[in-house]
Amino acid sequence: MEAMDELVQLAESMCQATSLLLGDDDPSDESNPCRPSTFLNAVALGNVQRSRPPSASPRAPTALDAIDKAVGKLKSVLDEEALRAEELMAPLESHCSGRRRRRLQWDSVQEVMDEAPPRLPPPRRRPPRRPPPHPPR
Repeated sequence: MEAMDELVQLAESMCQATSLLLGDDDPSDESNPCRPSTFLNAVALGNVQRSRPPSASPRAPTALDAIDKAVGKLKSVLDEEALRAEELMAPLESHCSGRRRRRLQWDSVQEVMDEAPPRLPPPRRRPPRRPPPHPPR
């Protein structure tokens, strides 16, 4: 019961702080939008959820789970692309290592270019605009 009293006091102080932040004149007003019972219910439910071991009851997915999943996928895609980039750069780095750079051999460059993704064709150029004809004077 003592813990319950502390929670009630905490809920009341949170309501007072909310009303002060919102600019209400009287924090003890009955029309106060803060509901201590709702706060206590949320605290109680949160404690019940956390007291169970994770294997006993699967928890509902949250927004943080979705974000974690998306970040994991993004990391795996970035890792794959980094490996591809390293594979493409390996022949070039082997020819350019050391203080003095040797000329690249055309075969190595051609191999790298063949493995690279295809490029888009260049954009078509429009013919230049002709100025409108001048009216006769």
